[in-house]
Amino acid sequence: MVRHPGDCQGVRLDRAVSERPLNDWLLFLGAGASAASPARLPTFPTLAAGVLRSIGWHEQDTPAGPTWTHAQYPPFRSPSMSAEVLFGALSWFGIDFAEELAEVLDGAAPNAIHHFAGAVLDAGGTVWTTNVDRCVETACEDTPRRAGRAAHLALELFCPLTQAEPGMLVKFHGSVENVRTLAFTDRQLLAPLPADAAAHLADLAKGRRVVLYGYAGADADLFDLLERVLQHADEVLWFEPFGARRHAIERAFPYAQIRFAPVLSGDQPAGAAITATGEAFAELAERVGAPIDPALRTALSSIGALPEPPQLSLKRPPGLTHARLVERFGAAGDDARALRTARREDFRRLRVRTIRGHLRWTINNSLYHGGGAAHLVDWLGRHRGILGWLPPRRLRDYVITRECALRLQRRDWRELDDFASWAVGVRDNPSDLYYRAQARRYALLVTLAQQDADAAAAGLSAAEDPERHAGAVLEQGTIAIYQGRFDRALREAFELRERTGRYAIARWPAWGAWLEAIALCYLQRPDDARAALDAARARFVAERRRGPIADVRTAELLAARVEIALGGSPDLSLEMDDAIELGGRYLDDRLLVAADLRLAQDAVGKAERLLHQVADAPSCPVAKAWAEFGLAEVSRRTGTGAADAFAAIAVDAKQRGAHWLHAQAAIGLGLCCDDRAVREWRSLPTHLRGKDEHPGGGVGDPRVLWMMTT
Repeated sequence: MVRHPGDCQGVRLDRAVSERPLNDWLLFLGAGASAASPARLPTFPTLAAGVLRSIGWHEQDTPAGPTWTHAQYPPFRSPSMSAEVLFGALSWFGIDFAEELAEVLDGAAPNAIHHFAGAVLDAGGTVWTTNVDRCVETACEDTPRRAGRAAHLALELFCPLTQAEPGMLVKFHGSVENVRTLAFTDRQLLAPLPADAAAHLADLAKGRRVVLYGYAGADADLFDLLERVLQHADEVLWFEPFGARRHAIERAFPYAQIRFAPVLSGDQPAGAAITATGEAFAELAERVGAPIDPALRTALSSIGALPEPPQLSLKRPPGLTHARLVERFGAAGDDARALRTARREDFRRLRVRTIRGHLRWTINNSLYHGGGAAHLVDWLGRHRGILGWLPPRRLRDYVITRECALRLQRRDWRELDDFASWAVGVRDNPSDLYYRAQARRYALLVTLAQQDADAAAAGLSAAEDPERHAGAVLEQGTIAIYQGRFDRALREAFELRERTGRYAIARWPAWGAWLEAIALCYLQRPDDARAALDAARARFVAERRRGPIADVRTAELLAARVEIALGGSPDLSLEMDDAIELGGRYLDDRLLVAADLRLAQDAVGKAERLLHQVADAPSCPVAKAWAEFGLAEVSRRTGTGAADAFAAIAVDAKQRGAHWLHAQAAIGLGLCCDDRAVREWRSLPTHLRGKDEHPGGGVGDPRVLWMMTT
């Protein structure tokens, strides 16, 4: 079940909430738990700002929004910056920042939340945290035993997660007294917990009251664990002051029975919401016999301004580090300028250690801009007998992966499927499954595409490949749209916007916003969809990427189509210039949605002409299938034997696993009053038809017929 954001705003702290003793608690603390005085510790974004300032970047307000600028390198936008990626780039180039950050986070005095966590531990309950400070330990009467996944690095600090017990403090990302235990970077935070540790911790949480405070649920490494914990806990109470974040949490965990605290009105200011949240938690602490000191309670309810970025003194990084940041967060084309600047600076300063990085980046630029490296890789891709035996193995694997990427750029889906399938047989690398999933999705082989995408996402997570892992997640979400699994699509969109996508280039969260918008359209929430599209457009415009901008424009027309289905009269512009110039699927997408809009306006003749443009020369099988479906609907409107066309589409879609197309074809049969409609409807997965035995009872408005091929 997917809840509408307005369905669940919070829960009042009634008397039933106080019936559970503290030793039955699992308290989960995020960075927000350490924001209140006297701790007042900075969050990751604040730490990242301090790091950037220390290496020569400055934040400025510009018409485009807060922007980081440098005297030598192109700027990038603040909202696009992931602290974990910044720390990962510094770590990759040998910049030691962990010691100074540990000093900033150490020595703080515990606040009200920390003292309550200490009371939970002292009573035999369990506390988990992503924070690395020592405030909880300081607040305990006796130093608590601790568990962490970095036990092999610092056995004197932690026992393994598989040995965690009630009454123990679990610190997932390490502790400041030993920087070797700290998890700061994208690669450290991307891979999920080991299966045995996750299973043990999930069992530890069963039947408990799980209470979360100051946590957004956005850690990619903990998502699988959290999903299991929240589904099997006896009670979940989540203290979160901001409505937008509550909605994101609901989308991330759609099957968990989460109760938010406290109840908030829709127009409550941020300061009032924070005050209400602090008061509600203090009230709960008092009810369970662990009252909070009045002074600490006041500080908890009035956090005030966030701490300023810390003053750090990091050593000057090589130019390649700055260029890497521009590549990750900047606009298209700025990465090449940044690389040229970095090359001059590093060579002038004789930074020998950067030569390998410069060489690698130069080869990559040649690959993706049609240079000599691209021609060589293409030649090897056509001569697979040579490529399969190319030594050393690491070079062979590099060439195979890059050839898959080049074939993806050319959008020849049959060629990509053929090469990726060959690669799957040659080596064991999940990136091949990622590329093949895309090829099979465009071929409308939905069931096979799903299998590849799921395997790719799991394998790439373990391989710590954030770029392709994010791509595999997008594939999972897009395939879910084809299957009519809009709840799963929203979950994967959250994964891209808030978790996995943050560890990759800034474009992936934008694609997450696009995916969220598409799912919301099919759930008939066009206003929410347009808000998500605004976020996607901003990033794509900043990068000057014409294809994604065209995709956003087409999605806006889909939202307009839904508004018409709901009785609205949106402003429409069916301008085709950008789609015509791009061609291929971009033009097919625009023609298909334009045809559906014409059908909504009863301009059947115009719709038929648009549909024939696609059906006569489709860019891929998905476009052809939906064009044929549209033509069947035209035949139904004109009374020329549409039933057989809908029946053929239904049979073909069922074989391919394209459940949404199958459902729409069944509805088409129902509108034709054909006896085959009920049979096809009953063969659909239950998530589409629900308990209804007749076409149209389990899905949305049957007039919303179009599906994007992207």
